[in-house]
Amino acid sequence: MRKILFALCLCIFLSGCLESKEIQSVSYAISMGVDFKDEQYELTVQFLDFSNVAKSEQGKGGEVPLWIAVGRGRSLDDAVREIYRTIQLPVNYEHLYNIVLSESVLERKTSETIDLLTENFLIPYSAWIYSTTQPMQEILASKVIFNYPFLYSRLSQPKDMQGQLSSVPPLSLQEFMLEYEEPTKTIMTPSINIDKSAIKEDLTGIPVPYFEGAHIVKDKKHLGYLSITDLEGYILTNNESERSLFDVKEEDMFLTVELNNPKYKIKQTSSDDGTGFELAVTIPGVLRENSTELSMDEVKRKVETAIKAEISHSINKGRELGADIFQLEDYLFRRHHADWRSIQETSDTFEFEKIVVTLQPFNSINKTDYKFKNKSKE
Repeated sequence: MRKILFALCLCIFLSGCLESKEIQSVSYAISMGVDFKDEQYELTVQFLDFSNVAKSEQGKGGEVPLWIAVGRGRSLDDAVREIYRTIQLPVNYEHLYNIVLSESVLERKTSETIDLLTENFLIPYSAWIYSTTQPMQEILASKVIFNYPFLYSRLSQPKDMQGQLSSVPPLSLQEFMLEYEEPTKTIMTPSINIDKSAIKEDLTGIPVPYFEGAHIVKDKKHLGYLSITDLEGYILTNNESERSLFDVKEEDMFLTVELNNPKYKIKQTSSDDGTGFELAVTIPGVLRENSTELSMDEVKRKVETAIKAEISHSINKGRELGADIFQLEDYLFRRHHADWRSIQETSDTFEFEKIVVTLQPFNSINKTDYKFKNKSKE
């Protein structure tokens, strides 16, 4: 009798394992690209090879297997069905690291794509979202140094490199969905390109992904594209930036400054002309190279002026597209609604009255510090 009861207990408590699957019996999607061309969706999915992960954890190199499936159809469902027809193993989307949308999807099919992806699949909202104008298969077939799997690429781990050289801040699917519904928010979707010559294996170039700029979306409309150069003022000063190297070049001088963890605030100001809003940026800086004999205060003023010019350049480039990259409109909409409504009724532009950049603290590395100390004694 006891044996029968024991068997019944096992059946009750272990019944939840009956539907479980071994990990090698499932295709784990880790990266997804969505394109729209010739009036058809093209869905590209990259899958995880566990043997490759094991090799990377053991520090062993070797050729990296790459598994990609492509499906096409008049709808995204049709494209998914095309992949299911040939994939052999059930597909799991719960570990998807990133989603890459083509420029044509952002221009024509953003709402439909986001809705279908999030309503029909168990895609984690923490997945990073990107844009590109390049062929999707080339993006997902790009390599990672040391033959590591795509899990270690900058697309899958975008924050890892921000501490060495910041770029356009990464954007999660959750953030994209929330901001997409806000008409006053300007969304900057990091844009990806492929560099085929910078990284070499035995003198042979390998294709690696990098961030080249951002596609701009506002009020559910794709406004256009801004390059890294256009966005440099924003990259140097936004609150998510961690470290940037900034050069000030003139005919007879050269300065390189390291900028760390900047913070910007939008402040309301008042004057005889009325109220306005200023962008106040504070950045800790370190002078790394200095070809001049200028004093520390003079160098500081030159760098602050140059950063201010970059901020103005980024704002103007964004304004040409109808974008508001420092989110002044959204700030007014939420905190000064009367001012926002007044500007809306009289003009379509939201402008800062003033931009203030302060390098605080501002230090130098030892070699240049010696020069400053000597200079101060003269």
